[in-house]
Amino acid sequence: MWGLFSNKQQSKVHRFLYFVDDKVKNLLEWTKYFKHKHDEHDRRLSDIEQKITLLPTETDMRQLIDMHYLNHDVRHRLNHLHSRINTMSTIHQHVPDRLKAIHEKIRKIETKHSLLADSQERMAKMQEELAKKPVQNVIVQETPQIPNTIKSHFREKLVTNLAKNSKNYVKNSIVSMIKKYGSLYGAKIKEMIVEDQKLCSKSSLYRILSEIEAEYNVNVSRQGKDKIYSFESAIIQQNI
Repeated sequence: MWGLFSNKQQSKVHRFLYFVDDKVKNLLEWTKYFKHKHDEHDRRLSDIEQKITLLPTETDMRQLIDMHYLNHDVRHRLNHLHSRINTMSTIHQHVPDRLKAIHEKIRKIETKHSLLADSQERMAKMQEELAKKPVQNVIVQETPQIPNTIKSHFREKLVTNLAKNSKNYVKNSIVSMIKKYGSLYGAKIKEMIVEDQKLCSKSSLYRILSEIEAEYNVNVSRQGKDKIYSFESAIIQQNI
């Protein structure tokens, strides 16, 4: 076959074949390179698609936001409960000392009431003795007779003074307790004054609290149906 071409032509054919062979090899290299890149792009695309599937959906995002605010509300409520527990612990911490002081005051009041009862009993005996004496002896001795109107007025005045002093004692006790603890619920005051100490009735307590609101610089706020009494510059004392 090569005999059909001259040496010069054969040389050109050989160079052309070498050139073609080199281009074919070069093309194969580029083909391998592009295939490698294509495979690499496929892998990267697959990774991206997988990561996209892991992203939260709109529903997931809404649930996460709702969960965040729900946790925030729960934490707020827990903090409020902890605060109330601490306040109650502080109040109950001083209950024994306060009860001791109150019992001491009650003992003094009972002593005064006992002395008053003894005095009333002596006055009643004196009246009985005077009633038993003859009229002439009373006239000779010039013992003045006390009219019934004066006796009634004296008794009413005595009862009024006792009621006033008792009311002032209850009022001062309530004000001292509010100053001691900083603030007190109306229900707690009723429990201590009416139920525990039995110093007055519930209706009297409400009238006394109304007088305290009018006479003292006390702050009154509401929580539900209950009132909270406090002083702006309240100083917590160790003893009443």
